[in-house]
Amino acid sequence: MLNLNSLINKNSFRSKLLFSYTIVFLISIAIGSIFIYSLVRITIEKNIEKELNNSTLTILNMVRTAMDSSIKNSLRSIAEKNYEIIQHIYQLSINHKITEQEAVDLAANILLNQSVGRSGYIYCVDSKGIMKVHPLETLIGTDLSDNDFIQEQKITKEGYIEYEWANPDEEHERSKALYMTYFAPWDWIISVSSYREDFKEFISIDDFQENILSLTFGETGYSYIINSRGDLIIHPMLQGFNIYDSKDENGRMFIKELCEKKNGKIIYPWKNPGENQSREKLVIFNYIPELDWIVASASYLEEFYSPLKSIQFSTLITVIMLMLLIIPLTWWISSKIAKPMNDLIEGFEHGVKGDFSQIVNTQRWEGELRIVADYYNNFMSEIKKTRKKLMKSEEKYRGIIENALEGIFQASINGKILTLNPAMATIFGYDSTEDFLESVSNISQELFVDQKQMETIKTMLIHNIVLKDYQVHCYRKDKSTIWCSVNANTYKDKSGKISYIECFLTDITERKKYEENLKQSHEILEKKVKERTQELNKALEQIKNELKMAQNIQIAILPKFFPNQDRLLFHGKYIPMDDLGGDYYDVFKISEDTIALTIADVCGHGIPAALTTAMAKVSFANNAVKNIPLKKIVKIVNDELYNVIGDIQYLTAFYGIFNITTGVLKYANAGHNDILILKKDHTIEHLKTNSPMVGLVKDVQFHTDETILAPGDRLILYTDGIIEAQNAQNSQFGMNKLKEIINTRQSHSPKEVSKIIFNEVETFKGNQPPQDDMTLLIMDYK
Repeated sequence: MLNLNSLINKNSFRSKLLFSYTIVFLISIAIGSIFIYSLVRITIEKNIEKELNNSTLTILNMVRTAMDSSIKNSLRSIAEKNYEIIQHIYQLSINHKITEQEAVDLAANILLNQSVGRSGYIYCVDSKGIMKVHPLETLIGTDLSDNDFIQEQKITKEGYIEYEWANPDEEHERSKALYMTYFAPWDWIISVSSYREDFKEFISIDDFQENILSLTFGETGYSYIINSRGDLIIHPMLQGFNIYDSKDENGRMFIKELCEKKNGKIIYPWKNPGENQSREKLVIFNYIPELDWIVASASYLEEFYSPLKSIQFSTLITVIMLMLLIIPLTWWISSKIAKPMNDLIEGFEHGVKGDFSQIVNTQRWEGELRIVADYYNNFMSEIKKTRKKLMKSEEKYRGIIENALEGIFQASINGKILTLNPAMATIFGYDSTEDFLESVSNISQELFVDQKQMETIKTMLIHNIVLKDYQVHCYRKDKSTIWCSVNANTYKDKSGKISYIECFLTDITERKKYEENLKQSHEILEKKVKERTQELNKALEQIKNELKMAQNIQIAILPKFFPNQDRLLFHGKYIPMDDLGGDYYDVFKISEDTIALTIADVCGHGIPAALTTAMAKVSFANNAVKNIPLKKIVKIVNDELYNVIGDIQYLTAFYGIFNITTGVLKYANAGHNDILILKKDHTIEHLKTNSPMVGLVKDVQFHTDETILAPGDRLILYTDGIIEAQNAQNSQFGMNKLKEIINTRQSHSPKEVSKIIFNEVETFKGNQPPQDDMTLLIMDYK
């Protein structure tokens, strides 16, 4: 290293420049080439794996989709066919051709005598998770609700489910699928179940063979499917052959390794017939366990790396061409720099001796060297001008002080004036600075109204506190007083002792007068604000009284007494979120054996919502007694509301007409929550939405449905403020919690159940404020 430094230092500037440029160029080209080569190689490798992975996953998803569709359609077809069989058998019992028990036994026998795939079967559970039909008699009557898939069946009752399951004689779980449909009269969830692997014979290779064989990578890459025994299921050339014992050029049984690993990637050397040497080949593969298929994509690496050879050749040609160009160019540039540098050195030697009149000749110089020489010449000229400029600056500074509008003065720390500007004398009413100095010897004793202020200033400055906008009350020459703002700082000698203080003083008398006037104006304004606040409080109290009156009116529209019927028992409760809410319920008598029930939830709260509820109540009640169809009543109410308020306010509503004698409930559910019927056998029926919301669109048609209540049934009407009540964790009370309370309190009266529900909601919410109005109406049919 030392010999290299010595060699460089001994050579001329021209040689150094040539050597340095060449070394830097070669290093830069080498680093750049290595970086580009590595970056391109890494990018190609990522793209190779990404392309092969994407192709493998595409094939995998294609096969899985075909299998899922086949399984689901097969199970669904069996389930729906058996539903029709059970429906037919049930109809026989309805027509009294066989007893209901005979119908149940016959249906169970038909279901159990069917097989699904190799190991599948049909079973039935009820909505409580109790097994009703199963090939294993020991499971009949058993509650299987602890299983997740049974829980899902209890909730959905119809549809497709996949889950993991192991039979009692098996150690490991396998993927299983079922399709279920619900037969309500017997509360049977008919479930057709089988292991997914039982359906692989339904998969048709022809469905996706052409798509798989059409995939190519590079020049010779392709995709194929093989099973774990080495049989080629799909292959461009060897389809149907077993290649389990195949070996690569190194004797490695790579197909056996692929079949054992099932997922991953392998690189192996392979030589095709007619080739002289082997080439590295990459295969990426994934496993479909249900079919025992391994989906693979393979290609030669060299086909992907071919761009790297072009990069290597291009880099070599570029280096050679640039070297042929840079050597003569560097030699020429260095010669242009070396000679002007010598002239510049000679000029600096004259400058060191103090001869600033020496000017460097720059006529033969070019570029930056000529700029350097010009700066040198200008530097010598500027030195001569510097002294003149400093003298002029001192004169300008003095002029600024003399002509300043602020009072500027220097004083000792004890208050003796040392110097001042004319503005200082003018502010205090003196004719000149001389007149001021002759009349005032100490500012604390002769200028300050409060002499203690000087002591405060002195203390602050001694403790290195810069004085800013410190206000002092001062005497003028004629003994009138003014207010001044003082800004001051200290100047210390080398020992740190204060030499003097320098102050800037401004007359702020007019500003103080303005501040005083502003203070008085502020006091007057505060008085007016106080008076106005009192007026607003009176107006607010009046608004509160009016809101209270509106709240009383809204409460008054709720029924105080329910129809007096021996076979009906009612209880209703309404809790608004604000002073005025948007919920209401109503029960009124239409005829001796017919009553109407209504519950509604207006969008929004406050006075508009309260007015809308009142309009809806009146409209429903007026039209109910006109002996017109139920769906027409709802349409009339809808149009009346829309004609008055448009689509600004709308509501969800349940309107029903109940015949006490027959138990028939005809109803329209216009966008409202499911209305619940608790049956005597503890099952719960949902009366779901069958129509759009009321008042949202004009001339819309409303639909009606009907159901039959048996003695002992309970009808529960509610608004979403109950089930959507939230706790501190933003969790909702929920439909399941409401149904649980209803189901477990069947023996309680409607009033007791209502109290329990609202208490449970309040406990669940904790300290959280209500999010919506809460309304509940319960009817028992005896």
